[in-house]
Amino acid sequence: MTIHELAIVWTARCAVLCMLFRFVLSLRREGGIPARPECVVWTAGCLLFLLHVWAAFQFRHGWSHSDAYRHTAEQTAALTGWHWGGGLYLNYLFTVLWVLDVAADWRAYCIQQVRHQWFPTGLRWFLAFMMVNATLVFGHSGWWVVALLLVLLLLMLRRRRIPEPGST
Repeated sequence: MTIHELAIVWTARCAVLCMLFRFVLSLRREGGIPARPECVVWTAGCLLFLLHVWAAFQFRHGWSHSDAYRHTAEQTAALTGWHWGGGLYLNYLFTVLWVLDVAADWRAYCIQQVRHQWFPTGLRWFLAFMMVNATLVFGHSGWWVVALLLVLLLLMLRRRRIPEPGST
């Protein structure tokens, strides 16, 4: 594997690990205001993901959207038999939403304002879906365990935040 391939792969893997760590930190928190370590880890993960996107376009696709689309379609077809590169557009959405969520977390932390949980929860499910999907389509099968762990952590977060019936 070349240094460029390693940069593409490991920036993605480290971004996934930051996402997992963020969800673990969220399990320990009470209330809707993110703690500073959560914001730092979430920001680091986002920056690593942005670096991954840069590395993939710089080293693999030559800054060609059509090449990235074709590559995505080929990888998707290899796993599912469906030759579709539209996941690339979801990846663009993923990138924008993660950056916006980082900004929203820092804002909530700085002004000590509780975030409404429906948006971060829905967004994090989308981000986790995209990470799991990318892991299945592009990742090594050994990382499928990490994808499963990500989903389990989200389920634990969801279960923790739903009040029991009859509780006040």
